[in-house]
Amino acid sequence: MTSIFETALGEDFSRLHPMMRRRFGVGLEAGYGCVGTGVMRCIRRGPWWTVPFLQLGKVRNILIPDHGDDVVFTGRTSPTSTRTAAKR
Repeated sequence: MTSIFETALGEDFSRLHPMMRRRFGVGLEAGYGCVGTGVMRCIRRGPWWTVPFLQLGKVRNILIPDHGDDVVFTGRTSPTSTRTAAKR
């Protein structure tokens, strides 16, 4: 199964740096996951009516309903699941 990034980029996927291809080429057959960490300089949210959707995304570990500056994050992908976990 081709990764979603490889599908989206098509032939341009091969133009990525080898480490980027490894990171974004994670699929079920790859047999490995990836972990990324970083700092978001500024997290903002949309209008007040977006908050319920962001809360729902928080429950599924795909969105962050908070806002702030210099927020440390870790993102994990796993070839055994379709879910991505984001932890603050």
